[in-house]
Amino acid sequence: MAELLSHMQQLKAFINSAQYLAGLTSGQDIWEEAGKVLTNFFKADFAAFGKRRPDGEVEIGNRIFSENGAQARISEPDLIVGVREVFESGFLTFISIPSSDPVSAAFLPILHDNRVIAVMLVGHLSSAPLAKETLDLYLALAGLIGATYSHDFSAKAVLQAKEDWERTFEAVPDMVALLDLEQRIVRANRAM
Repeated sequence: MAELLSHMQQLKAFINSAQYLAGLTSGQDIWEEAGKVLTNFFKADFAAFGKRRPDGEVEIGNRIFSENGAQARISEPDLIVGVREVFESGFLTFISIPSSDPVSAAFLPILHDNRVIAVMLVGHLSSAPLAKETLDLYLALAGLIGATYSHDFSAKAVLQAKEDWERTFEAVPDMVALLDLEQRIVRANRAM
């Protein structure tokens, strides 16, 4: 459990998370990898991400469980209520989920362009609320995940703009050439 991690262990877990997330490649799923970060580095018993579908409904995905957390039976409706609350308020929500094993869960907003794009669910098998320091750390991690998403989103947008420009450049029926400062042809379209 994260509450049992010392301040130094929490700092190390956060640094390791930052390094891990910064090293993701474009082929890796941010949400899946962030779940691994929560269970591996922070010793969470479960992690998942709530997102809004195009029809506005909430869905919970990218679930990952620790060895102990896999035994917990967590009600889908309870998770959806917490996720909806964060989408509506934009603020952290904490709930205790009744199950065969008591679960304390935090629901944290993940932001992109100042709006909630996903909700990070992180839980521990415990009836005690998560410590304030732990919640603060998870909130910082949610910010880091949001920044990683934004970076990936921006990189994809740049790549899409490049591809769009290249298609347009090639589709122009007139002859077009790009020259460098010494008047050498750097690029020419098909018509040229």
